Amino acid sequence: MIWLLIALSFGFGIAGMALVSQYTGAGEKKNANMVASQMLSLSIIFGLIIAVFGFILIPCLVPLITKSASVTRTAITYMRL
Repeated sequence: MIWLLIALSFGFGIAGMALVSQYTGAGEKKNANMVASQMLSLSIIFGLIIAVFGFILIPCLVPLITKSASVTRTAITYMRL
């Protein structure tokens, strides 16, 4: 699951850089700025969505990694900081 999120973020980043580079090379600064700001906005929105889901799902995900109750409590506390 985490690899899918990493792959998607790398894909969006590379696509955004390619578009900004093409517009900059073509002398279209307005379009380059528009694409850059849209990519930044998308990154912030997706980051917030992932952070909220991660915060909510931590108690469900940590027990999949360990069976120790004390480690689970400590991990949940740590991840919510």
